[in-house]
Amino acid sequence: MFSGTWDLVGALQQPWLSGRPHLLLGHYGPDLVGTIRYGNDVGIETGTCKCGLLEGTDVDLNAASFSLVSHDCDGELLLWQLDYDENANGEPVLTGDVGPPDYAAEDRVHVDFRLVDRFVASERRACPEDGDP
Repeated sequence: MFSGTWDLVGALQQPWLSGRPHLLLGHYGPDLVGTIRYGNDVGIETGTCKCGLLEGTDVDLNAASFSLVSHDCDGELLLWQLDYDENANGEPVLTGDVGPPDYAAEDRVHVDFRLVDRFVASERRACPEDGDP
């Protein structure tokens, strides 16, 4: 259900996260694994902060939702809470919010992701070591 490459619709401009991250997810039964790829406002990976592992996933298949944590480029923890849905054209989308875990729900930022591809290339399933492309 959640597997694939998901691109953020629009760009974020928050002190704790800016640009357009991509979620690369693998969904295996009750488990969700993956990486977050950080990109600039148009989604191109740049700079020293390119990739992070997604951790602490909590999947609710009945509600078609999940939450997970990642670290931003400065190592700060972020909490993502996302729901699987379809847009008006019947295309899969993830909608929800993101913010530091100590933020109240109303202070988190709303995000929408669109599915780019159900396939995640094997070289994008893990974060490269320092010095690797």
